[in-house]
Amino acid sequence: MTKPQRSMTGPLPIDGRIQPYAWGDPGFIPSLLGIENPEGPYAELWLGAHPDLPASTSLDGTEVALDELISERHAEILGDNVAQTFGKLPYLLKVLAAVRPLSIQVHPNRAQAAAGFAREHEPEFAGTHSYRD
Repeated sequence: MTKPQRSMTGPLPIDGRIQPYAWGDPGFIPSLLGIENPEGPYAELWLGAHPDLPASTSLDGTEVALDELISERHAEILGDNVAQTFGKLPYLLKVLAAVRPLSIQVHPNRAQAAAGFAREHEPEFAGTHSYRD
């Protein structure tokens, strides 16, 4: 049995998700969203379909996770070219709000990651793994 098709007309507003890391600012993201912040620092606002913390939208009065919606209707949401090339939303938009210094993240390309992973498994690098996947 197939799921009933939810109606979509025009752009869909999305509700981002918050990462409350200790280095986050207690006021900036709540102010941006026009909400109260009773629970501490808000470090990142994720506006995308990342499986760890997907944004959501409302269709026919029902909240739907963005990754689920894209999975169900990828060509309609992403367009044919992006759907065929990536099959999913190919980026994650984050709004960062830091009040303390944080480490810089650098994401290698596939070849760099494979070489780094292999290098870290050599005996002289035992216990110093950065490339966990």
